Amino acid sequence: MDMLNEMLSQFEEGDFVNTEDIQKDTEELFPKGLTLNTFMGDLSKLLNVRVIPFLLACESDNDYNAQIQLFYTFMKGYPDQNDIERIDKALRILRKQSDSIEARKLLELSCQRINAIYNEDSQLASELSKKIETIENE
Repeated sequence: MDMLNEMLSQFEEGDFVNTEDIQKDTEELFPKGLTLNTFMGDLSKLLNVRVIPFLLACESDNDYNAQIQLFYTFMKGYPDQNDIERIDKALRILRKQSDSIEARKLLELSCQRINAIYNEDSQLASELSKKIETIENE
């Protein structure tokens, strides 16, 4: 019963965060306590409009490392952490070599795959996995 009350309280207090709230200019990329499990909204928009550009624009490696850890924390409920690690790896490459076509493609496909899994589109997720695998094996 306590868990049900807590869930209802989250809805009433607005603890579930919408994409629009996150996209407002704030100091924090991910407000304290926000996770994929409490996020409600367009994950693709969040990743492509807010997260990826923000991480690419980090001024120092220390800043990037701090922010990417927040991203890992946000995504801890995501079932395939390899996608998160692939995004991190691609971003690290792009921060040093912005013209890396392979890193850009892996970043794009990984974000699409995360969105497909988040939206329970297993067929699309499988197709994207094959494309990612092809690029990684070249």
